[in-house]
Amino acid sequence: MSNKSNKPIESNTTIEHRAAPRTATKLDGQVTVNGAQIACRLKNISSVGAKVNCTEPLMTGADVILSVGPFGTVKGLVAWSSENDAGIKFTDSADKIEPILLGLASYGSA
Repeated sequence: MSNKSNKPIESNTTIEHRAAPRTATKLDGQVTVNGAQIACRLKNISSVGAKVNCTEPLMTGADVILSVGPFGTVKGLVAWSSENDAGIKFTDSADKIEPILLGLASYGSA
């Protein structure tokens, strides 16, 4: 669901507001929370955040570091959590996130 105009996206019966277009992916990664490393699968990513599925639930509001394989790491905050899925809002600057997105684009994200 790409949304370059930043207008609400209708998805079945829900309307989603996206700050940036998301890219679907199935890459394995890792989330570090308070020094503990938790395995995760990166489900989608954008310039402002990512959706992950972790082996353990993440607590909303937690500061995290998301490691995306060979593409790099980015700091974030858990914006929402539901069972083992979580949304991470990036707190790093765009120049830290851009190389990760470029790496994923050249690798092929899905």
